[in-house]
Amino acid sequence: MGCGRIPFAVFDSTMKVLSKSLGVDMPTVSLSHSHTLRLFLVFAAACISLPAAFAQTDSSGADSSGAEPPIAIPLADSSRIAFSPSNQTQGLTFESAPLTLPESSTSGVQFIPPGHGYWIVSTHDLSQSFSRRSGFCPKVIRYDECIGFRHSSLDELLASLSPGLPVSVAAHGSFMDWQSVYTESRCTWKWLQAGRPELPLQFIYFTWPSYRPLGPIVQLDISVLGRRASLNGFYLADLIQRLPPESPVSLIGHSHGTRVVASSLHLMGGGVVEGYSHPCVSCRNRRIRVVFAASAIDHDWLNPDERFGRALCCVECLLNLRNKHDLALKLYPLRKPPFSSRSLGQAGFTEDDREELGYHGRKVRDLDVSRYIRDKHLWPEYYQRPWIASSISNYVYFPEAIPQPVVFQTAASGTAILR
Repeated sequence: MGCGRIPFAVFDSTMKVLSKSLGVDMPTVSLSHSHTLRLFLVFAAACISLPAAFAQTDSSGADSSGAEPPIAIPLADSSRIAFSPSNQTQGLTFESAPLTLPESSTSGVQFIPPGHGYWIVSTHDLSQSFSRRSGFCPKVIRYDECIGFRHSSLDELLASLSPGLPVSVAAHGSFMDWQSVYTESRCTWKWLQAGRPELPLQFIYFTWPSYRPLGPIVQLDISVLGRRASLNGFYLADLIQRLPPESPVSLIGHSHGTRVVASSLHLMGGGVVEGYSHPCVSCRNRRIRVVFAASAIDHDWLNPDERFGRALCCVECLLNLRNKHDLALKLYPLRKPPFSSRSLGQAGFTEDDREELGYHGRKVRDLDVSRYIRDKHLWPEYYQRPWIASSISNYVYFPEAIPQPVVFQTAASGTAILR
């Protein structure tokens, strides 16, 4: 078989599955190298970029067996932290957020209770070139339940954070426009709150310029977005560096968002990304936990001496939500001819990976969600399931680190107590 050729049996069976999922007739094609690979990649991109295609099948989140997987405990010695997942099985739905934002009417810095809203940090206006990377001056948006969205600033965000309380940062995947950012950030915030409603959540939604219309060379578009995700790891590292050093940080990545997270951790661990380092950031004395969903990075990229081999040096633990049925990730190896490694989101950490990781192998864990998410890839398939929020909550909230009672600052009274 020539370099880059796709075996007919694999091609035929996969095209049938994709055609059924996308609701289109399977085309008849000759199996020449260029046409076969081209058509295969077009369907792969469609799996990632067409949410409507995935919405055609049931997305209620209820598994046919009615069973829920166990709670994920992040550390070997943290078995004392245990609770039951939510009994709810229906997906969470929220109305769309407005796209036109009022200018902030506040002057100076506010102190905002963490449970009343969240922040969006955008790098859309920052340089997307490794050689001409700009300073970290992101656009910041604040959402409050009783006000909605408004323009804000990085200074206001940082001043509002309560030192010592955990901060959770989520990074989305590719093909996200601004309307999706507003809608999915709010759904993600609500979903995480449902995981541990009794605890405060300081939440930041990190958005990067991941939207790109598909051109004639699909694999080039995917490659560009993957490289851009790695670049935005520099900006995510800048954000983490500015968070209160006393606050533990949880990082949540979906699809190419896991590449943003892995890149930032690798840089903070002293690594080099695309030939560039970031000497101004470090993870020293910082508590960090990580959750990956539908991870679109090679399954061995966190191994020592691999692309993000310094990332695990910075984390206490990493939970990988593995879905071996994810259609988009099944086609992930086709992004580079002839084939590249399988994705971490589909393959999980293999036995060879764990052996290569050595001591760091004790930090990572796979949680198999295959029979719940099935062949889906998009982020709503995860945040519509409350039991997943419960399962990852120890990674998000650091419950053993939160003092009781919790004290945070407010504008009206100066301090307030959340019991």
